[in-house]
Amino acid sequence: MSKPLYTIRTTMDTEDYHHFLYVSILRRNKKFVPTLVGVSAILALLFSFSSAGPNWIRFGIIWAVTLIVVFGLIIFLVERRYKKRIKTDQSGSFGAWGDIEFYSDYLVVKNEAMKAQSRFDYTKLFEVLLSDAFVILYFDAGTATLIRKRDIPQEWRPEFIDFLKKTFGKKFRKI
Repeated sequence: MSKPLYTIRTTMDTEDYHHFLYVSILRRNKKFVPTLVGVSAILALLFSFSSAGPNWIRFGIIWAVTLIVVFGLIIFLVERRYKKRIKTDQSGSFGAWGDIEFYSDYLVVKNEAMKAQSRFDYTKLFEVLLSDAFVILYFDAGTATLIRKRDIPQEWRPEFIDFLKKTFGKKFRKI
């Protein structure tokens, strides 16, 4: 096996997972939040009509209530998922350290908690996202691993991000 181009030692604690859930739901799909706002505006407009035409005060109130309900529901679902995952985690993965090694055409993920390692060809990765706090590697639409940006050495972080952009092309995106 050749020497990796980059090796990153990282972990994910419960707060990282909590943050990741919100990022993955609200920011992964750029059209998600605008679609929710638009659909709630259409619903509010439909419910604000009377025989004399739209009532703009009623529209504003209904739209605000609809937005509160929709985003409240999202928060409720995310928090429920977070608590369930924390409660049912038996792998010991939260707080466990692992290494992600990047080679020229594949990566190796080593998980100390599960004493396991997996190899993934770059062509098989679904998507790579760069957020303010994480690099998120999606292996498929529902399976991902996180690299905390603070775990990437500052001196070669820009070079590493350029490597990701070049390697993953259209699969790489900043969110």
